[in-house]
Amino acid sequence: MLKIFIFEPSDNVGAYWVRDSCEALKELGNKIEVVKLVSTGKPLIEILKRLKEFAPNLIFTINHIGLIPEFVEVVNRMSLPVASWFVDDPFRYLSPEIVIQNCIIFSCDKFYIQRLKDFGFKRVYYLPGATNPKVFKPIRLTQEEKERFCCNISFVGNSIYHAYATYKKYHEWIADPKTQRTIEEVLRLQKENHLLDISDILEETQRTHNCLLYYPGLEQIESVKICLEFAAMSLYRKKIIESVANLGLKLFGDDGWCTLLDGKIDLQREIDYRTELPKLYNASKINLNITKTQLKTTINQRVFDVAACKSFLLTDYRRDLGSLFEVGNEVVYYKDERDLRHKIQHYLGHEDERTEIAQRAQCRVLKEHTFLHRMKEAFNIIRDFL
Repeated sequence: MLKIFIFEPSDNVGAYWVRDSCEALKELGNKIEVVKLVSTGKPLIEILKRLKEFAPNLIFTINHIGLIPEFVEVVNRMSLPVASWFVDDPFRYLSPEIVIQNCIIFSCDKFYIQRLKDFGFKRVYYLPGATNPKVFKPIRLTQEEKERFCCNISFVGNSIYHAYATYKKYHEWIADPKTQRTIEEVLRLQKENHLLDISDILEETQRTHNCLLYYPGLEQIESVKICLEFAAMSLYRKKIIESVANLGLKLFGDDGWCTLLDGKIDLQREIDYRTELPKLYNASKINLNITKTQLKTTINQRVFDVAACKSFLLTDYRRDLGSLFEVGNEVVYYKDERDLRHKIQHYLGHEDERTEIAQRAQCRVLKEHTFLHRMKEAFNIIRDFL
């Protein structure tokens, strides 16, 4: 048995990853101490008091959350090992100033493995996403739930319109036409080639346009990269949603969709990840997936969650899809908007095919892709490290 000290972030998605991981770790016989990080912050002295009282063998975190410099300084003095599982772009969370002496890193995306090693981490391993089959499972819906959720196609997700709005302000602020054309090209290339890294696109575009964008410091250039990447993601999502809007789509998300789509779609309110999303997955003939740009080679959690519900999914392509599922037999992907429309029309007319694919996907997930599987994989590695 290990004693594991875990930070739970204040944002919902990160918190769910932590809770599902904790549930699996407890099931494996470990003792867990969870520190919830509220948005207003928790006093460091209180966190350190709980750390010393619990006396853990290991600190475990999602996306390095909670590892502020003052806490890391104490951890290094205590020679405590830290394991961090990045389920997003790691470089949105890492800081060169935070150096952990005993650290093991897991990334859900192989794209970042070598980059994390280049950053200075010696122990970096691939650990893809997973699902909690106690939450995501086949559900018998009430009549009221059927009326609310049943549809041909559903998509649940953020419009990311705030990033596009920020881009437009940045574009206007620049004023210089040559520089404006340069960032327009960066945005276009990222939207059309979302598997490419924004840093590579930015570097190449500045060279080909002979236009060096000026940044006062590292923090500013990283902010610009994030803005451009997410603005491109917003436009990519807009393009996909518009291409299938007339095929019986129900869209659930933030108010930014109304602005992004010029009010041309009947937007459903945002729904709760734990209590409502599994019902929607069960009620939808086709669940649509549009992966965020920062996941370059791996698949997101929706692919696992929908499969656990024994429901049908159409996802955009990622290279590691075929190493986690049998493509065509357990999961179906689309190449572009035309291919997506064609496949939606095909599978809406072939319920038997949808059902068979969904059944096989569920078998795969329950056999290989739950949080219990992931924690077993991770801690088989961690035990050799302790």
